[in-house]
Amino acid sequence: MASNIVSKIKTTESSQLAAFAAGCFWGVEHIFRKHFNVPDQIVDIKVGYANGKEDIHSPSYKAVCTGATNFAEAVLVSYEPSRVSYKELTEFFFRIHDPTTLNSQGPDVGTQYRSGIYYTTPEQQDVAQRVKDVFQREWYKDSKIVTNIEPLKSFYDAEEYHQLYLHVNKDGYTLGMQRQRRRSFSILQAVCTGATNFAEAVLVSYEPSRVSYKELTEFFFRIHDPTTLNSQGHNVGTQYRSGIYYTTPEQQDVAQRVKDVFQREWYKTTPIVTEIQPLKNFYDAEEYHQMYLDVNNLNLNCAAHYLRDRP
Repeated sequence: MASNIVSKIKTTESSQLAAFAAGCFWGVEHIFRKHFNVPDQIVDIKVGYANGKEDIHSPSYKAVCTGATNFAEAVLVSYEPSRVSYKELTEFFFRIHDPTTLNSQGPDVGTQYRSGIYYTTPEQQDVAQRVKDVFQREWYKDSKIVTNIEPLKSFYDAEEYHQLYLHVNKDGYTLGMQRQRRRSFSILQAVCTGATNFAEAVLVSYEPSRVSYKELTEFFFRIHDPTTLNSQGHNVGTQYRSGIYYTTPEQQDVAQRVKDVFQREWYKTTPIVTEIQPLKNFYDAEEYHQMYLDVNNLNLNCAAHYLRDRP
């Protein structure tokens, strides 16, 4: 399939190329790279400009931002089909942005922020359409998905300072025009429906020599009500369920023992409904959710979170 690709992206003899547009390319590149192993499942990924006017070559970021070039901010993905399927990539694409908003993601508005899948083979076209149909039917129902599915006609690498932008600029979400405080690479809207079965959760990185998993788990049970099913305070839904998601067999054992202690000594005849399961997946929420109460100088009012000595 003929296309004009001007990119320094790394490839192998068996790798294939795929292109996706889902809003500001900084976040899209960052979360794809974070979710899929680079250079294992994904060989390489570049941010750039896709499918613009045919008479414009190697457009600048400034030109693309005017909207006059018709290029979309996009990512070009080099992947190994034996290690990750195009279907997996496409499903992930639909989960990290809102494909029902026309030419916008969050506060980023313009044709350059449109939702698009740019296939490089007829097989990719077929997969993309089938995945889109599934998400339309099961996720969005009455809200029409506006994602364009087109052949990749052109792709030009963006300027070097855009590559790995959020990896290099740790605070990149709040620089400049504040355009990065957006919902362009999150499944928040879907999670809030309860249909995804994801739970709102925190992922904790800790030093066992400084704080034990037992201490963390005991604290967890003291800051919420583990006897209420799928709710905390006024927040109701499966996304608000009580859960411990362990990463080692040792954590599983500790979690169960701590739960048993709290059941026996705190809640007695009222059953604790906290689920204890292996951590199967975890995706960072949008940047504006990180340290939200500190940044916005708010009180703890999300639910009934407070430290208790007894229920």
